[in-house]
Amino acid sequence: MAKNVRLNMQTGCSMSGDMLGLKGLLVTLGWNSRYTDLGEVVMEKTTQDLTRTTRALSNVNENLVKRTAAGKDAQLTRRPALKDQRNGANIPAADRAGGKPIAKATRSVAAKPTASHSLQKQEVVADRVHPEVTGIEREIQFVEYCDQVYQYLLAHEKKTQLEEEFMVHSPSTPKMRSILVDWLIQVHTRFHLLPETLHLTIYLLDIMLSRTKVDKNELQLVGVASMLVASKYEEMYAPDIHDFEYITDNAYNKKMILKMEAKILIAADFDLSRPHSLTFLRWFSKEMKFGMRMHHMAKYLIEMAFLDASLSPVLPSHTACACTYIAARLCDSPYDSERMKKMTGITLKEAEELGSRFAKVFLRLHSLPKLLAVREKYSSAKVLAVSQLYDSDIKILTELSS
Repeated sequence: MAKNVRLNMQTGCSMSGDMLGLKGLLVTLGWNSRYTDLGEVVMEKTTQDLTRTTRALSNVNENLVKRTAAGKDAQLTRRPALKDQRNGANIPAADRAGGKPIAKATRSVAAKPTASHSLQKQEVVADRVHPEVTGIEREIQFVEYCDQVYQYLLAHEKKTQLEEEFMVHSPSTPKMRSILVDWLIQVHTRFHLLPETLHLTIYLLDIMLSRTKVDKNELQLVGVASMLVASKYEEMYAPDIHDFEYITDNAYNKKMILKMEAKILIAADFDLSRPHSLTFLRWFSKEMKFGMRMHHMAKYLIEMAFLDASLSPVLPSHTACACTYIAARLCDSPYDSERMKKMTGITLKEAEELGSRFAKVFLRLHSLPKLLAVREKYSSAKVLAVSQLYDSDIKILTELSS
C-alpha cells in the first residue's frame, strides 16, 4: 500500500525554491512524485520491508541476557543483583561484613536522637542572640542583626558630627537659633509629625548654620525648608508646601522655599541618614529595661537639648547616654554603667561628665520664662507630665551640674 501526502500546489505554477527543496528531500527519503488527472502533484511512498534491530527498545527491566557464540545460542545467564552503592564509611562495620540489606541501614539512620544530640541542640539554642525574643518578633525586630546595626550607627554618627563653635562665623546668633528651634517644635507638634522628623530638622538647620552664612532674615526660611526636607525623608505623607507658606504667614512663597530646599541638600551633601539620639535611646531603653517614666523623661531631656547650640556637636549616642544618666537620677532608677560601657564604650566617668554638662544647660533653660514649647509638649498626662520638675528634681540637677 502507498501512503499519499498532498502538498496543495496550484496547477501550472512553478514551485519555489522551498518547495523544490522539500520535494528533493522527500525523494531522498524514498517518496515518488506523480501528477494526477487534475494536474496536482502527489507524493507517494511505497512500503518497504525494512528490517531493524529493536533490541534497544526492549524491556529494560528484563533480567535475562541472550548471548551468541560460534553460531550457537549460549546458556541463559542471570544478571547479578545490584550491589549496595552506599558509602562504606557511613555503614557500621557489622553491616559491611555481613552484607545486610539496605532497609536495615535505613532504619538505623531514622533512629531516635541520643541524649548527647539533644544536649547539643539545647546549647545551640542557648547561643542565639537575645533568646528571650521568640516567635515572629525575632523577624520583626531583626534580632539576629540588631547589635551589628547599632555598631554601624555608632561608627556612622562620627561622620556627621558638627564642629565645636559651629556658629562662630554665622550672622545668626545662638539666641536666634533657640527662638527658631522653639517655634519649629510648635510647628512639629501642630503638624503631628514623627519624632525623627524633628531630629532631622534640627540637624539640617545646624548644617546650614555651620557650612553657610545664614542671614537673620532668612533664618526662619531655613527652618521651614529644613522641616520640609525632613518630612519628605521621614514621613509617609509629608505636609504640603502651602502649609509651610501659611505657617509663616506668607512671609516666604513656594519658590523661595524650594530654592532653599536645594541649598540645604547641597550643604548636607544629600546625606540625610544621620543616626538620631532617639534611636540610641530606644536601644538603651530596650536593653536596660527602662520604666515608662524614665523613657519619657530621657526623651524630654533630649528635646530640651535642642534649644542650646552648644550641645549640638555632641554625638547622638553621647546625648542619649547623658540624658539617660540624668533621667535615672530624676526617676530614682538604677543606671547600668557596665551595660552602657559594653554597648557604647562610654564609661561611668564619661557619663558623669556628660551628665554634668547637660544638667547645667537644663537648669538654665528651666529658669527661662520663654522657650516653653518642649515643656508644654511633655506636660500632658500621656507622657506622665515629666516636664513638671519639683524642688527635689531641681536639687538633683544642681548636684549633677557641680
